[in-house]
Amino acid sequence: MSVYAKAYGLTKFRKNDDSIYKLALDSAIDLIKRFKINKDEIDGIIISTSSSEPYMASIIAEMLGIKPKIANKLEQMCSSGSSAIIDAYSYLLSGLCKNILIIGVDKYDTKANQLEWDANRGDFKHPAHWAALFAKAHMREYNTSEDDLALVTVKNRRYACKNEYAYFNNEVSIEEVKNSRLIVEPLRLYHCSYPCNGASSILLTNEPDEKPVKIIGIGAKSVGASIASIDDLRSITSSRVAAREAYSMASIDAKMVDIAEMHDAFSICEIMLYEDLGFVEKGKGGVFVREVFDEKSKVKVNTRGGLLGCGHPVGASGISQTVEIVMQLREEAGMRQIKDCKIGMVHNMSAAGTTSNVIIMEKDYG
Repeated sequence: MSVYAKAYGLTKFRKNDDSIYKLALDSAIDLIKRFKINKDEIDGIIISTSSSEPYMASIIAEMLGIKPKIANKLEQMCSSGSSAIIDAYSYLLSGLCKNILIIGVDKYDTKANQLEWDANRGDFKHPAHWAALFAKAHMREYNTSEDDLALVTVKNRRYACKNEYAYFNNEVSIEEVKNSRLIVEPLRLYHCSYPCNGASSILLTNEPDEKPVKIIGIGAKSVGASIASIDDLRSITSSRVAAREAYSMASIDAKMVDIAEMHDAFSICEIMLYEDLGFVEKGKGGVFVREVFDEKSKVKVNTRGGLLGCGHPVGASGISQTVEIVMQLREEAGMRQIKDCKIGMVHNMSAAGTTSNVIIMEKDYG
């Protein structure tokens, strides 16, 4: 038995006063209408969110007129979306469900934007503090430059301008990034993803349609929760392990991946992930970013705009990343369509990379 992505729904990432329920419903209704889904066939619903609202999955199911076997809410900070997809994959393979709707949703003021629970961080609770440690270590060890970091943001903002659902619709220059407000040395405002409101939905099934996109590999790893769990600031260990497991399950290697969604919560993360996901050897991420920027690398990265261009509604980001891969593999990505995509990767992580998920998908038609 296999698991396929059958449908998706999107909302524009934004900052407004919409309730978390309206955000979720807008995304799910878009999916149902866009693909003419029969709601009676949906027998599972998972809500990916950091919201503290109780019983959300059952409430949203009732609002949608769905009476599923499974109705769960899942919270795993920034990796909630991919974790929900992995859960849905397991339900489908077990035979318990046949069609599972996953809705990722969050608001800009989610508690997941602060790390109050991690006493090891002292007063340094904002995620930018751990990203700054990564950036300093990588720049010191591998001569990664400010221009390298800036190129990530410039590239992802450029892609975001082709994505009507992205928060940002304006390009920025290298100099604008380097001159933006200092947040935590060496990271500046434009090196950081932006918390916002948003929702994305995806329907997974074990019954393929005429343009099937199949999940062929999954890898996951949690090394802990606190900053004390990080043993090497030059590498995201959980991502490296998760990628290795996903490649093994899919029987491929990094050279076969055509398009990848990487969790660029901060610009340094994308550079480190080029290395830890196996696209370039350790220490060469700062060089490789130029190939990715010029679209000369085989793998195309963060074509929807990434978290830096789209914004980062925590529970929705992993779903939005996965939807982008599905759209590309189904040749439905419009102005940002990459030619000849056959294999795509989703990388989604939480809390300084203490948890990482990697999902590999394949175009299974044509």
